[in-house]
Amino acid sequence: MPLLEPTSGVLCASAGIHPCRPDWNWSPPAFTDLDLWYVFGGAGTIATNEQTVPVQAGDCLLFHPGISVQGTTDPHNPLQVIAIHFQPLDHSGLVCRPQAWPPLHRRMENIAFLRHLMTRCVMAFTTGDVRGANAWLQAALLEVFRQDARTYPPGPDGEQARRIDSICEEVLMHPERRHRLPELAERLHVTPGHFARLFRKHRRESVRDFILRARIEAAQNLLLGSSHTVTQIAEMLGYGNIYFFSKQFKEKTGLTPSRFRTGTANGERTEKGTRDEEHQ
Repeated sequence: MPLLEPTSGVLCASAGIHPCRPDWNWSPPAFTDLDLWYVFGGAGTIATNEQTVPVQAGDCLLFHPGISVQGTTDPHNPLQVIAIHFQPLDHSGLVCRPQAWPPLHRRMENIAFLRHLMTRCVMAFTTGDVRGANAWLQAALLEVFRQDARTYPPGPDGEQARRIDSICEEVLMHPERRHRLPELAERLHVTPGHFARLFRKHRRESVRDFILRARIEAAQNLLLGSSHTVTQIAEMLGYGNIYFFSKQFKEKTGLTPSRFRTGTANGERTEKGTRDEEHQ
């Protein structure tokens, strides 16, 4: 039985945004409900009785009942987390316990979209809108499960798709690197032109657009989750020219980096960002 079905639901128990202290060390009692985590800044390590995973911005974790957790943060780059505790509901609206739990960890592809959904859940919950919080949480979980459910066809096509996804995960983890098309194509032992066609067929966007999107989403996380200046963020993401960075950022979001930072802090949404999310 899956954790969440379109016709079932969830009951949000608590929701918050948590900037961790440099000396943060987390060792909670064994979970009695589920806890959805999204890391939007910093770095650290999460160890459970099942596995140990390093985490950074863009990582999503789902802790389930009975699991034991030990969390630590990089004191020089403390974790910043959105955390939502909840219970799954069956078709009758009663708390239920699935037969199997989803995986603990995944790295999200559309990090800005999930952050938006979870932030809206937190905002609804903190203002007493429990129904709204449940709806936003359910949308966030559907996005997580949609990514978890991806499967690959058997044979060479499936293996190529798997390798392309592995490359995409590397780009998302290291958007600051120069990911050159010829070097990426070598990993699939194909020509750059053929790799570009395979990539577009599998991901439904060009290699260039994906790499640019990864950089812009990483920039959005840093703008909202750090005190770095726009110039520092541009340098951290591999831009040698802040004006080129600002130009690309505005093309993708509709706002300059500075305007995005101040506008989002005031609860504004970019028109272009909203349109993009509606088509996910």
